[in-house]
Amino acid sequence: MTRYLLVFLVFNLFTTLTSAQQTMRERADNFYKLGEDALVKKNFRQAARQFERAIKTDTSFIAAYRLLGTSYELMNDYKSAVQYYRETLDRDSMFSRALYYQLADALYKTKRYPEAMDYFQKYYALQSYGPDRFGFNGIAEEEMEERFRKQLDGNLKAVQVAMDSIKFMQVAEIVNLGSGVNSTDEEVFPALTTNRDYLYYTRFKEGTNSNDDLLISQYSEKTERWGEGRSMQKFNTRNPEGYSSLMRDSRSMYLTVCGREGVAGSCDIWQAVVKGDKIDRIQPIEGLVNSDYWDGQASVSCDGQTLFFASQRPGGVGGADIWMSERMENGYWGRPVNLGNKINTDGHEQAPYITDDGKTLYFASSGHPGMGEEDIFMSWKDHNTGQWSIPINLGPPINTGFRETGFFLSASGKSGYFSSDRSGGLGGLDIYRFELNEKLSSDTMTFVEGFVLDSIMMTPIPGATVQLGERPPVVADEDGRFFICAYANEWIDMAVTDQENYHPYRAHTLIPTWEKDSYYDIDLRLKPKRDLARKSPLPVPPADSTEMKKKKEEKVYEHTVFFGFDNFDLTSEELNKLGDFVLKFSDKEIVKSEVFGYADNIGTDIYNLRLSEERAKGVAMYLVKNGITIDQIYMEGKGELDNENPKSRNRRVEIRVVIFE
Repeated sequence: MTRYLLVFLVFNLFTTLTSAQQTMRERADNFYKLGEDALVKKNFRQAARQFERAIKTDTSFIAAYRLLGTSYELMNDYKSAVQYYRETLDRDSMFSRALYYQLADALYKTKRYPEAMDYFQKYYALQSYGPDRFGFNGIAEEEMEERFRKQLDGNLKAVQVAMDSIKFMQVAEIVNLGSGVNSTDEEVFPALTTNRDYLYYTRFKEGTNSNDDLLISQYSEKTERWGEGRSMQKFNTRNPEGYSSLMRDSRSMYLTVCGREGVAGSCDIWQAVVKGDKIDRIQPIEGLVNSDYWDGQASVSCDGQTLFFASQRPGGVGGADIWMSERMENGYWGRPVNLGNKINTDGHEQAPYITDDGKTLYFASSGHPGMGEEDIFMSWKDHNTGQWSIPINLGPPINTGFRETGFFLSASGKSGYFSSDRSGGLGGLDIYRFELNEKLSSDTMTFVEGFVLDSIMMTPIPGATVQLGERPPVVADEDGRFFICAYANEWIDMAVTDQENYHPYRAHTLIPTWEKDSYYDIDLRLKPKRDLARKSPLPVPPADSTEMKKKKEEKVYEHTVFFGFDNFDLTSEELNKLGDFVLKFSDKEIVKSEVFGYADNIGTDIYNLRLSEERAKGVAMYLVKNGITIDQIYMEGKGELDNENPKSRNRRVEIRVVIFE
């Protein structure tokens, strides 16, 4: 809190005294006024003595407790400030709303982070009250509170980061990943798939055949060990390459590539698509990021819109710096911006890692005060000001007197990976793992794996553009797959309207909290546009014909298939009935068929809609296998039925087949 604000507070409280506390004894009042005069003259120690005398004279003098705390805060004695601010609120919890913020700020400065978080949150909750609820103080402090409210989000995040730094210091065990991954060479920059099946990393070989290569290791549940690291053959060359930054879709990878055709500087940032140990579509990233200098070590935000990387280009603070680029509307990366001298120093800053919510940045630095040759730091971004906080050293046991770099967090946010050349390793930099006792305090994210499918054949529709409301659209790959990194409990509008052979698809979807080491699955099932009329019209008789064929008439066959609770499998009894139904029109000319699925009202709307679709799909595929072409079938899941029927009667599929006779 600025001294200007604290002096402003003095005048407010003096007015409060003279207008609202006329019953205070004259002697205590005189001590209070002497304390106020000393505060205005910036004689903070003398002010504290006078306020203490006022309190001894009248122990119920609440305003004196408040300004005694302010005096100690101005002397940077935050421990004493906490004592008297808390005493004030204990005596009157509605004395001042601004005091909750002051107390939280003082608690933060004494490193009592959980208590600071509690009072910042209380201050936030009290915003629902009007200032008049806090008497004259509430009205007099409105200008000061306006400043506090602007700073509140940043302070809440600062406390969260500070609490996270303690969690790192409470790590009980640092585990070497073993000889399957590590060797006498140097292993750096780990990147883990979301399901934790594969680990990608870089191995640097020293000596006459020095080289950087990208490797992959697979985890064995049976042995609980990482397998022998294998070279990504299609990618690695005799030139240096590596540093794999893997997005949460476990497919999109960003790499550092040096010395090969297409590289603009000494090293550039490239991208590729991986599936296990297969790597494809290796190419430079498009846009303004790569330069004529060394660029590498990219980390991309979970939504794919912000890229952090290290570079030795001119215009930095010194050495290797961390830069940031935003994706433009055309999909290219925009002009990079240096993160400034809070993050960068005249030493080297590299190996950035941005958290899934995009709010906390981890990086390695040799320039910030640390424990060894290179330490891992964390910083958070105030989205109100756009400024990064002063970095916090993760401290021991993550950092040591040796070198630590290449930080990475698992999708769960409770496991971390990094490289270190600390003693006890296999040689050089090794990759280590640690477990956190508590998840870090980032916003909860859900990793959504979606598929765009034909609703009848359940085959993928590659290249479909999925519109996501205010989010940038995504395009389904050759498997019909797309990925979204969403906030838990966020509603997203999804639409697919660019497929001319399918009806437009639209859905308003709630993304749940998803704690598993896997994806939350969503299928976008597009209904094909089918010509449900007969493929060929009836022959027209000759005009001079004396015999007219009898006009064919339409006939409708209907049947209902029933299902068990929470099930879409056809029972043997229902299969037999369905077979008898199909025999009725097996030799008839079919015009069209309609298949509608339903569910009972047990469960969520979304789940019941999917269940009804699965039931309809199963019946539709049975009809296809028994001679009805797909073009003659219209299928739809209708979701749940909420009526007076027994629930068992609502777990059904209704079939309507129109024929000519």
